[in-house]
Amino acid sequence: MNNSSLCNGFSPASLIALSSSNAVSVFICLLAAILVCALKLYTKTVYRLALYQVLASLVYAGQSVCQIFLLYHHASLTYDNGLLRLCQALAFTVVFASWMKVCFAAWVTFHLFFFAVFHKNMKILELLYVLSSLVVPALLACVPFTTHSYGLQGSVCWIQSWKDNCPTKHCCCRSS
Repeated sequence: MNNSSLCNGFSPASLIALSSSNAVSVFICLLAAILVCALKLYTKTVYRLALYQVLASLVYAGQSVCQIFLLYHHASLTYDNGLLRLCQALAFTVVFASWMKVCFAAWVTFHLFFFAVFHKNMKILELLYVLSSLVVPALLACVPFTTHSYGLQGSVCWIQSWKDNCPTKHCCCRSS
């Protein structure tokens, strides 16, 4: 098979840009989490919800930084070595963290809306917020495992739309 960069979409520049911008995000998320803890803002429910959102962003950005290993090992990602398993684990993590961020954002919005409109303390629902924001994303992130869809997609580990290094609708990567 032709493994050219043009064919499989691998771009070192985009991988470096993704990893470096997410390294900055990791630093900012860590700083925010430290400040919330240092200022003891976690005693209020809304700040805890915001802290959960920051931690979900930290997981997402952290896994994106980890994908820099693809720069050195892109050519050796095959189905018979551990690098592909690592790539699949990173892909699972990015899908899980993405859904976790969406769930926490929805719960923060829900919480603030009901508190502002009905002046009710929704603190008793915090356990529901956290559990649903962990369980639902985990279930959704497991779906691509059933079709073996996690792997290298372009420059990152993600859900593949490729089969045998070729797009599903047409194949630019013909065997020679």
